[in-house]
This record gives sequence, C-alpha cells and structure tokens, in this order.
Amino acid sequence: MTIHHSLIRDKAAEYRLGYFLDPDRNVIFSAERPDLVNGEHLNKALASIELKLRRMGASVRAIQAVKDIIIELACNTLMHGAGDQSRPELLVVSHYDGHIGVWLFGQGRRSQIQRLHRIIKAIDSMAKPPKHRDILFERRNRDLLRTNSSPASKSYGSGAGMLTIAALSSMPIRFASSTSDDKSFMLLSTI
Repeated sequence: MTIHHSLIRDKAAEYRLGYFLDPDRNVIFSAERPDLVNGEHLNKALASIELKLRRMGASVRAIQAVKDIIIELACNTLMHGAGDQSRPELLVVSHYDGHIGVWLFGQGRRSQIQRLHRIIKAIDSMAKPPKHRDILFERRNRDLLRTNSSPASKSYGSGAGMLTIAALSSMPIRFASSTSDDKSFMLLSTI
C-alpha cells in the first residue's frame, strides 16, 4: 500500500502535527476511504499493518488494539463519512515517542462532527488512562445491550465504537475540527 505523502503533509500542516506526523520519518501506513469501506481492501490493509508493526517489535496486544481501532474507524467512515467530497478521508498509522498513532482525517456534516466531539468529551469524563479500560468496556457493553433493545438509528449510532477506541487507547482520544472548513476533523488514538 502507498503512503500518501503529499496528502499527509497537507493534513499535518492543517492541524499543526508536523512533529507527530511526518510521512518521510514516522508514517508506516495510510489509506483513503475506498480502502477502508471495501472488505477485501481493508483485510489487505490490516495484514500489511500487522506485518509492519511486528517488524517494528510491537506487542501482540498493541497490534490487536491497532487493528480493532482501524476496524471501528472504518465502520464509522462507512456509516457516517461524507463519501464523495473534494477532500478525501484518510487513515494513517504512525509511530512517535514509543507510541503507535492511529489517525483519522474525516469528513461529515457539521452536526455529526459536533456530536462526535461531544461523545469524545463525555468518554474522557468517564475515565482516563491508565485505569480506563474496564470502565469503558463495561459502559460500551451496557450501551450495546440497551441499543439492541431499542430501534436502530442509522443517522446517529450509539457511540459504542468510540468507547471501544478509547478503551483500547493508552491516552485520551485527541480530536480537532478543521479550521479551514466545518465538515472536516482529525481524530487520534494512541496505543
């Protein structure tokens, strides 16, 4: 899979992430929306990421967390992403300061992005790393049970995916809305 050098540089500049996200120094993988929403492409991407992380010496637990987070983000991209926009949605995996970063540069309606931000803030107020995992997984499971007995909501979702991502992360999820438009955002999960 190709590293999207110029697109990553553009995103790093837009969100002022140069130190953390440099395609020539620390990016190990990147994929645009078509690779995330197509099952065969996603499976190839996950296999490629696993191989690269193994070569870097990442733990089995970290590799599985990265793959699980990517699957959650891919599902959210499929269900909530804009789909056909002039600014592509991009997933990036990088390493920095002994950590693995899973970045999503996403798109959506302004109301969706605001809701995502509220969900992330609510999750952050529930529990903070390092003693967050059990609390967040318990909350996610309770929400999933409640959601299964309620009518489905295609437009909103329950936030269970973000609870999973937060539980698998070693630091709070970072989130920023774009300063150049109201339909773009950056999300970072650190493992």
